[in-house]
Amino acid sequence: MTPTAYNFGSVAVATSGTTVDFTISNAGGQPSGALTVALGGPDAGEFSIVSNACGAAIGAGASCVVRVRLSPTTGGAKSAALTASANPGGSVTAALIGDTGAGDQARLVSSVSGRHDFGTVVLNKMSMPTRITIRNTGTARSGAIASSALSGSNPAAFAIVGNDCRQKDMGLAVNESCTVTVQANPAGTAGQFTSDLLVVAASGASVNIPLQVNGTATSMVTGAPDNHDFGNTTNSGGMSAPRTFTFTNAGAAATSAPTVTLTGTDASSFMITGVNTCAGNPITAAGTCTVDVLFKPTTPGRQIQAQLTVAAGTTVTAVSMGGTVP
Repeated sequence: MTPTAYNFGSVAVATSGTTVDFTISNAGGQPSGALTVALGGPDAGEFSIVSNACGAAIGAGASCVVRVRLSPTTGGAKSAALTASANPGGSVTAALIGDTGAGDQARLVSSVSGRHDFGTVVLNKMSMPTRITIRNTGTARSGAIASSALSGSNPAAFAIVGNDCRQKDMGLAVNESCTVTVQANPAGTAGQFTSDLLVVAASGASVNIPLQVNGTATSMVTGAPDNHDFGNTTNSGGMSAPRTFTFTNAGAAATSAPTVTLTGTDASSFMITGVNTCAGNPITAAGTCTVDVLFKPTTPGRQIQAQLTVAAGTTVTAVSMGGTVP
């Protein structure tokens, strides 16, 4: 099980902390028996299993995820254990700790609700950067941000490319914020990649942000640019100028007729304009087609991301797009 131990940090009484993923893997050569997952220990009732994808047997080399969070009802330090067991398969345990603090305390929260999904990114390509805001919603200064690090199953599939939190020598004052910028860069075998961004202050306050990206195999069709930031659009409901994306068939034969779609969490904030020579038209060997996209956000005050996907049979190519509304 990974992680084998986790500190949920300080979570105020009658509130809920960040949801944390625990990955249970079968490293053996045979399927396990059906899994039983349970919380135990002195403060098991202060933690909760939010979701559990591990009820069935785990195949050889496969894994599943259990999500846990701390929701204290009384003050003080908390400790419990998350145990998964199967027959055959044995059992594994992760230690869980946290606290509710005492008196004035810092509390770090992020602008990400739950898990941040970078969508689909071609292997060995970079996604659009995502700026994650870290804010101190507690009642005391946080102390210097001691670390901002990636951990979990696939930390190498992500990169911290900007971090102004480390410049806060005195930490974050109450209601003050800083940003950590992360990109996804999946490599290796196509599939889902996950990691955790953990930000920890000198006071012990911390926040964990789960990350994921779907890495798709490199295809003979490539998109240019790989990613594009439309920048700021002055108001909700406004529109940017169109951006042309060019798709090139580097193969020796024509593709099948592609479909062109907008995908991802914020797909509705982008629009394919009238220029779309890719949809329904096979791309000849060494040929190209183009799609024009514009940014038309409907939600102000946050960063918005989606993907433009061209699928021709088993060949799927995606480029990342982003933008913000002040």
